[in-house]
Amino acid sequence: MVRTGENDHAEPGNPDGTWQEQLRKFEKMELEDKFDFFYDRYEDPDVFDGDFALETLDGLLLESSREGRWEEYLALDEKIRRNREDLVETYPYWLSQGRDLSLIWSEGELEDEEVEKLFRNYVEDPDVLSPPFWALVFRAPAARLASYFRIFHSKIEKNDRLMPRVIDEFIDLGIEIEIYSYLSEEGRYDPSAVSPEELIDKIDRYYEGLNRDRLRDMIQGLGGKKAYDWSPEDFAPRSLSDSERPDGISYNEDNFFSLVDEFHRFLYTEENLTWCRGRIARDQITEYLFRRIDGKLEIKFNARGNSSVATPRVLLPDSETFEEFINDYLFFLNPDYYQAVTPYLYINSWLKFLVKKSLIEKTHLQTVINDLKSLKSKYEDFYREKCPDPVILEAFQNWPETTGTEEK
Repeated sequence: MVRTGENDHAEPGNPDGTWQEQLRKFEKMELEDKFDFFYDRYEDPDVFDGDFALETLDGLLLESSREGRWEEYLALDEKIRRNREDLVETYPYWLSQGRDLSLIWSEGELEDEEVEKLFRNYVEDPDVLSPPFWALVFRAPAARLASYFRIFHSKIEKNDRLMPRVIDEFIDLGIEIEIYSYLSEEGRYDPSAVSPEELIDKIDRYYEGLNRDRLRDMIQGLGGKKAYDWSPEDFAPRSLSDSERPDGISYNEDNFFSLVDEFHRFLYTEENLTWCRGRIARDQITEYLFRRIDGKLEIKFNARGNSSVATPRVLLPDSETFEEFINDYLFFLNPDYYQAVTPYLYINSWLKFLVKKSLIEKTHLQTVINDLKSLKSKYEDFYREKCPDPVILEAFQNWPETTGTEEK
């Protein structure tokens, strides 16, 4: 070491050593001892403060969640809120993240007041509140969320500290939820009740700058009023052979948008996903496909054996590029846990949909699943450690036959 090691000395008022040393001891404890450790120290601001407080609480949240002991975590959260107002004032969003995740992961029904508070906090600090916000979207019926998006979309637009991508993502989801609310429980759209133009006009009351052509196609596609007879050539590079690499975008992007809208409907009507969860899967698979179209991810799938179908390889993932795609959402300061995992969990649904549309054969489906199986244990272990949402962990256990079981 080139320094004197002064950071290894005990801190004033802390006879147990530095907070890093205490944290290392804490991480090796059993959960019961961790709770005792917390209760012995949390009222002393000289000992339990700053990074040490946040790291300790994060460890308790994750381990108590893995063991299904959410009530105990919520009890200590209440203790902090009563006895350590300084922490609540300094780290309001970090504390809210732990409380909200405990409530959502424990399958407890969030009261309207709690949902509203989550939305209010999220539009202020999406980085910290992203996990509970998307955990809620991952689970909740669209009808439960529509009014909150109407209220808070103007507030997130005014937050000039946010990246445009975060704002657009929030507003786009709110607009689509308006469409979902006009579909029947069976996912059907009745244009005699309200025409696409009338529906778009209704959405226009709440949201500005609508892409009316895209919305019109989406309304008809999600509502089952427009379907396509696709052929593999519809998803091939224009005027290029398979061996050539396009210099720019050489695909018909509209075909991809129409295809994934049909897939979104398939997820709701045949795989029993909520519209919102299906939307996460649809958008992430779309992003994966467009990164391939743009040349940012290679198209590696190689069909084996004889096939009567000219395979549209761009539609079929492979483990190497899918892992690269997932990792882009996981390995930074504030991981997008739900956006990263959802396309993997429901990739079998995507492949079944392609078989149904006669774009691939069942042998292609099995080839892809066999390849992607190599990623399962890695990401299952990662989520058990970092984001132990019981719904995600159960989906991993059932993979690749993962479908929805939630109330829609």
